[in-house]
Amino acid sequence: MSLWCFECLRKFCNRLALYQHCRDTGHQEAFECLQCNNIFDTERGRRNHETLKHPKPFPCSLCARSFGTQSSLCSHRNSAHRHGCLQCSRHFNTASAREAHDRDVHQFPCVSCGEDFRTEDLLQAHEQE
Repeated sequence: MSLWCFECLRKFCNRLALYQHCRDTGHQEAFECLQCNNIFDTERGRRNHETLKHPKPFPCSLCARSFGTQSSLCSHRNSAHRHGCLQCSRHFNTASAREAHDRDVHQFPCVSCGEDFRTEDLLQAHEQE
């Protein structure tokens, strides 16, 4: 990310140098769009611009988030959706959240005794006993 002084348009190689320049001169930091090089006076302004003018082309098919690169999407899927339910298409951030989902949503009751089983295979094994 390029770092700029908004007032004198001087470019800096690191945040500390820019901070010291702005502190010493009273100038304001600038925020550059990495895709079109437009410069904004606030980080929020740059983010708003990027959201409106440069939509992220890699949407996650499992949630509403989108990403600027394929590798960012892959990283997201591996961390946020690695705990998938084996019986439906839901994905969870943690194994404990998926287990709670399994307990609450996917119960297979035995019609003979009323006992609940987590999977259809366990129910079938129980019924064959």
